[in-house]
Amino acid sequence: MKYGLYLGNQGELAHPRRFAETAVLAEAAGWDGMFTWDHLVSWVNPVVDPWVQVSAAATVTERITLGVLVAAVPRRRPWKLALEAASVALLSDGRFVLGAGIGSAPDLMRFGEEGSAARRNHLFDEALPLVRRFLDGRVVSHRGAHFAVDEVQLASPDAPRVPIWVGGNWPRRTAFRGLDCADGVFPVKPLRAAPFFEPLTPEEVREVRATLPSEVREFVVWSRGAIDPLSRARAAEYDAAGATWWLEDTWRVAPDEVLARVEAGPPAG
Repeated sequence: MKYGLYLGNQGELAHPRRFAETAVLAEAAGWDGMFTWDHLVSWVNPVVDPWVQVSAAATVTERITLGVLVAAVPRRRPWKLALEAASVALLSDGRFVLGAGIGSAPDLMRFGEEGSAARRNHLFDEALPLVRRFLDGRVVSHRGAHFAVDEVQLASPDAPRVPIWVGGNWPRRTAFRGLDCADGVFPVKPLRAAPFFEPLTPEEVREVRATLPSEVREFVVWSRGAIDPLSRARAAEYDAAGATWWLEDTWRVAPDEVLARVEAGPPAG
C-alpha cells in the first residue's frame, strides 16, 4: 500500500508556493503522493486553482505522485480538462493522477449554474469518456447531448498516460460512475453515515472491491476530519483487504501540525 497526503486547495498551505514546499518535504520524508481538492466555495481563504498547485509541485519534486482528487468534471469542458491533465503529466514526467467526480452543487449554484445531481450525472457520463479519449492521444469526433467535437487530437499517443480515479459515495446503489474509464476508485462514506466522511473499514474495502471490474486496480482509502496516523497493523489490514492508497487528510488541521505530520513520514515508512 502507498501513503499520501490530502492538502486541499483552500487555506494557508494551499498557496501554490507553500503547496510546492510541502511536496518537497513530503518527498524527502518518504510519502508516495500528495493530492489536492477541486472546490470553489470555501469556508477559508485563499482558494487557489488546483492545477496551479500541482504544476508548482511538479517542478520541484522528482518521485511522488501528484493529483487533483477529485476534479469536478461537470464544471469543465472535457477538452479543457484533458488539456490541463495532459500538460501536468508532461510537466511531472508521468506522475499525475486525474481524479474525476460529479462535483458539488454549491460550486455551481453559487455562480448561477444548475447544480442538480441529475444534470451533473448527465454531464459527467458524456464528458469523462471524451477526456479519456483525448488523454490517450486519439483523434476525437463526437456529437452528443452536451458536447460536440470535430476531429481533434490534443495529446500525443506516446505521452505519459494519465490514470483516472473516479470518486463515489458508499454505500449507494450506483456508487461509481465512469468505471469504464477508470484505473482506480476513491470511495467515501457520505455525511449521513459517518461524521466528516470517515474512512471505510477493511471489511467495507473488501465489499467494494468485490463490485469492481478487474481493470480497476487502485483503491484509495481516505481519512477525513483529522490527521490519522495509520499504525503498521492497521495498514496491513487495509492492504490485505485490497486498498492500494491511504490518504491522510488535513481538513481543519493547523498548518504547523500538518507540517509536523508530513516530516514524520508515512506510517509504514
